[in-house]
Amino acid sequence: TLMINLSEFDTEFATLRILGASSWRLGGVLLIEHIFIGIIGGIAGALASMATAQVIVGAFNSWMWYFELVPQWGSVLELAGTILLASIAITPIGIWRIRRMDLVAKSQEYSH
Repeated sequence: TLMINLSEFDTEFATLRILGASSWRLGGVLLIEHIFIGIIGGIAGALASMATAQVIVGAFNSWMWYFELVPQWGSVLELAGTILLASIAITPIGIWRIRRMDLVAKSQEYSH
């Protein structure tokens, strides 16, 4: 999702660069977007994994066997944190893409 986000914003970032925005400011915008995406994705991933684990445990329960699933909040936070760190780790790729943009070619695309 984050890589698609980077590729979709190429034209917007090129426009902002042509208008004079610095690559540092655009990198900050990109970092904040990735942090929000990571937080939302981390929470959604943690909730989805807990729900999936409940469904799997429920499939094994019967009149003969009963398994209780108690969430380990440390593991849940570790999963959410890993997703957040992965989203932040993608940011340098976006900054690299912003810095290597050919602004002349982008401005010629806009003039047509």
